[in-house]
Amino acid sequence: LQPPAAQIAARSGRSSMNKYEVLGVVGEGAYGVVLRCRNKENGETVAIKKFKESEEDEVVRKTTLREVKILRMMKQENIVELKEAFRRKGKLYLVF
Repeated sequence: LQPPAAQIAARSGRSSMNKYEVLGVVGEGAYGVVLRCRNKENGETVAIKKFKESEEDEVVRKTTLREVKILRMMKQENIVELKEAFRRKGKLYLVF
């Protein structure tokens, strides 16, 4: 079995930030920053939540993994849809 962090990357396929053009910063919080981006393949505008170094802080790591798990299960019109999740250089990225 893979550790939970490895499962995120495995489920997301080959996605990476190379697929997106950063248009600007939406906001910043305790766990990271939210970026406004454009998907280079289809032109769709998305929000990408880029977490701080989650591997170093056990509390942050557990919180982010719990968020990913819950968002993958949620399918409701008033909740943003998690499109994909991937890791790059030890950081977790969530695409909405």
